[in-house]
Amino acid sequence: MSLSSADKYFLEKRERRTNYWPFFGVALLLLVVVYGVWLWVKMPHLINPWQVVASIEAGALSDSKIGVMVVMLPVVVDTLLLFTFVVILLWFVAFYNERRLIRLVRRLEADIKSGEMNVPDRVTLLNPGNNELSRPMNKERSCE
Repeated sequence: MSLSSADKYFLEKRERRTNYWPFFGVALLLLVVVYGVWLWVKMPHLINPWQVVASIEAGALSDSKIGVMVVMLPVVVDTLLLFTFVVILLWFVAFYNERRLIRLVRRLEADIKSGEMNVPDRVTLLNPGNNELSRPMNKERSCE
């Protein structure tokens, strides 16, 4: 028993994608961090709530900017950056699990080809519910 060519192509495509992810993921994380630093330096009122409070206390902001919107804007931007960072980290976890699954499928296929694993013809890798063990036992198969 072996994987079909379509299944092999699917696994190879998924494997390529998971192999490229660490580079893209690190680049995305760096992009978020660089954007946060750029905001901190160039537009501190958008990201630094302490700067906003200091500017309000010093009277450096116009009356149109003072208010709830000015105080809440840094909190919103910080939350957005944190959310983006967490989502990218979750992608790392998902791609790690994907690589692990591909390794398991490849190992299982190698074991089947080498004859180390005896698999009935009716069992397939992509439909595990299609085997004898998933069916209810009848009197002929009972363990009595």
